[in-house]
Amino acid sequence: MEILTRIALIKVVKLNGIVHVFNDDGSNLRESYYVDGKQVIYSEFYIANGGLFEKQVFNTVIDGVAYPIGQLVKRNNKVQPDMSFYATIFGSDTLTVLPYPFILEIFVPNEDVNFEISFGKPDKYLKLIEVDTNFISQSSRIELDNKYFDIGLNSIFCEINVLSEDTITFYAYKEIFMHK
Repeated sequence: MEILTRIALIKVVKLNGIVHVFNDDGSNLRESYYVDGKQVIYSEFYIANGGLFEKQVFNTVIDGVAYPIGQLVKRNNKVQPDMSFYATIFGSDTLTVLPYPFILEIFVPNEDVNFEISFGKPDKYLKLIEVDTNFISQSSRIELDNKYFDIGLNSIFCEINVLSEDTITFYAYKEIFMHK
């Protein structure tokens, strides 16, 4: 009698990039950024003041402990700079033509600061292991149009150090899908 043994191979997929969680009504509930299966940043969305404001609170996650690193506050889908302290990337989510133009906007209470900005690939401790662009800027709004991507899903990851009396570090990220 021949005994057949089936072996099920389960492919374990490690998350990399942005994972979104939505409420039943389709609104944002939570957003996380993963590196090699490890959650390194997460943000939660809140509706405040009777629906007038939307607030996104960002946290880094180091060894399972969350540390607050900023917030974006919007009213009528427009960022409120006086209530926000964080950085974000604005640009199309899908594209067919290169190079990719986007805007990095940094929201800080003090406008007389310098920013050290680095784009690259982070490790699970948010240290950039590959840096493809690095520069200093005095502007809190930076327009870039020199990014090239492969066909498929691509990530932009940016570390921003606010150089002042107390150095503050923000992270901005965005996923872009490149069509053929």
